[in-house]
Amino acid sequence: MKKEVKPSYVTFEQAKWLQEKGFDVDTETCFHALLGHDIDTFMKWDNGRGYLVRPEHWQVVEWLRINHNLWVNTQYMGADLKWNYSIDDLTTTGSEWLSYGQDINERHIIFHSPQEAYSAAFDSIKNNNLI
Repeated sequence: MKKEVKPSYVTFEQAKWLQEKGFDVDTETCFHALLGHDIDTFMKWDNGRGYLVRPEHWQVVEWLRINHNLWVNTQYMGADLKWNYSIDDLTTTGSEWLSYGQDINERHIIFHSPQEAYSAAFDSIKNNNLI
C-alpha cells in the first residue's frame, strides 16, 4: 500500500505572526483573515480583501534561514517515533543553539511527528521574540 505525502501548513495564529514579520512568499493556499478558514487558492498577502497566506512548513524554514539567519531543524529522538527541534543562529561561528525544545526542567519535549516539532519551533521563535 502506497502512503501519501501531504503538505504541512502553519496554523492561523502563525500565519498572522508571519504577516507581522514581513513574510511575503507566494503560497498555494490561504486563510480567511477574520474567520481562520483555509481556502485552496493561490494568494499573496491581501488584507484589503481579508486573506492571509498559508505557507507550508518548508517555506517558513527557508524564509527564516534566508531572511533571519535562523535554522530550524527536527531530530528523531529514537524509541516510539518521537521528535524534537532545534533553532540555530547561523550568524555565529559554528552556529549557536537558541532553543532546543526543552521544558523549564531542561527535559526534552517530545512530539509525535516532525510536523508537530516544526510547528512548536515556530511558536518558540514567536514567543521568544527571536525575530
